[in-house]
Amino acid sequence: MTQIWKVILMAILSGLTAFLPVSGSGHLEVLRSLLGFDFSNPLYLDIVLHFGVTLAVIAAFYRDSLRLLIDGFGIVFDCIFNLVTLIANLFREKDAKRRYHRVIFTSGRKFWLLLMISGMMTSLVGLILFEFTNAVISSWLMIGIGCVVSAVVLYFCDDLNYGMKRIGEAEDSDAAVIGTAQGIAVLPGVSRFALTFYLGLKCGLERGFAIKYSFLSMCSASIGALLLELIRYGNGVVTSQEATMCGIGFVVSFVVSILLIRTVLRWVLKHPVKWFSYYNLALGVLLVILSFVVKR
Repeated sequence: MTQIWKVILMAILSGLTAFLPVSGSGHLEVLRSLLGFDFSNPLYLDIVLHFGVTLAVIAAFYRDSLRLLIDGFGIVFDCIFNLVTLIANLFREKDAKRRYHRVIFTSGRKFWLLLMISGMMTSLVGLILFEFTNAVISSWLMIGIGCVVSAVVLYFCDDLNYGMKRIGEAEDSDAAVIGTAQGIAVLPGVSRFALTFYLGLKCGLERGFAIKYSFLSMCSASIGALLLELIRYGNGVVTSQEATMCGIGFVVSFVVSILLIRTVLRWVLKHPVKWFSYYNLALGVLLVILSFVVKR
């Protein structure tokens, strides 16, 4: 099988697993091992495929994305205005000082604040675990253990389906907890969706909002990871041929994701996720056993 077809298979798998409570990166690593895929920077390919998924999420939640974009420009404008006002007020008399703009005063702007808190926590935890993750990312043993952890988390998710919090009621601490979960999910085999969904419900978020928040907070993490990878390696990330394959993989993952996202998320919203617990457990145990049996 040529390299391009291997990339396409991985892109399809990335789109299929992105919106299910399973580890997309873990599945990709197992498939890469089975295919004997040789790529100069596998992590970069994973990030590019995940970026295709991210754009599909932005497109699927286009109303929220557009609102966040507009509110984001508003936050930047008000922050700049307040900075200029602060400097100007240093040279004004007390009675002539200008008033500052209130920055967070709508639900959309609060959503921005929550996502920024989550993003900062994700970055912090991700950087702490980065070296360890790189060292064990291809280990079937670690992927298997991560799948078992995801299975345990998912088993208890349906028992937490009683939260009522939405944007207005969500707290900064909730965003920090979910952001931390996003960071921990860089560990191989750990399902980002399972962990963030569980902790979102544990924080009392309404089930639909917990799903939406999980995926929208993923977007900033994915974009940040891609930019970090480009900054770290510059133009030497991959060869020109591999760059072409990354482009094809990106398109395939985006198309597969955009076709599946609404259907899959609607199903997850209305049905128990406990069934995926059994799948993760079976896969995790299988990978742990194979890690001792199969020589790689």
